[in-house]
Amino acid sequence: MKECLNFDFIGTLPDESSDEVGSIQAPTSWRPVFEEPGYLDVLWDCWRKFPSPVSVLVMECLSQAAAIRRSLFSTDEARSTYIHHIMRETVLTLKSTAGQSKLQDVGNFHEVCRMLSKFRSTFQLSELCEYKEFDEWISVIGEFTSRGFHSWKVSNNEVCLDETKTPNFYFCD
Repeated sequence: MKECLNFDFIGTLPDESSDEVGSIQAPTSWRPVFEEPGYLDVLWDCWRKFPSPVSVLVMECLSQAAAIRRSLFSTDEARSTYIHHIMRETVLTLKSTAGQSKLQDVGNFHEVCRMLSKFRSTFQLSELCEYKEFDEWISVIGEFTSRGFHSWKVSNNEVCLDETKTPNFYFCD
């Protein structure tokens, strides 16, 4: 699934080895899959249930799903439903004990960060603000970001990962 979502359908990636793209240019024939709410539910359920490293691969798929091109959706309402589904699941993940436990894995932590970054760059702030729980969502994202920054210890120039394999990074001497 990840490779399907990573595929360059329109031939615009200059570096085929990179999976860093703006929005995912999935074919229009895939529209029914992305407009089906069960699609995201299955991915989030798998992320919650599978241990690392499988959960990291699932979050990579969710990261790609969060970057699906806006124009793929048949209506503004379908796009809004998709956006709000991702926002709701993000809040549930970041507020739950199980979600916090998953985020102790560096791979999961990194992929959730990537998912949020791709989501933010794909969809417009005005669309995100329409979500009825936007204030809660932005607050939870802010707390997550703050906790991520507080887990860094500043020293000198290089960035290293500590031996506990938790998302606690620091600068090495």
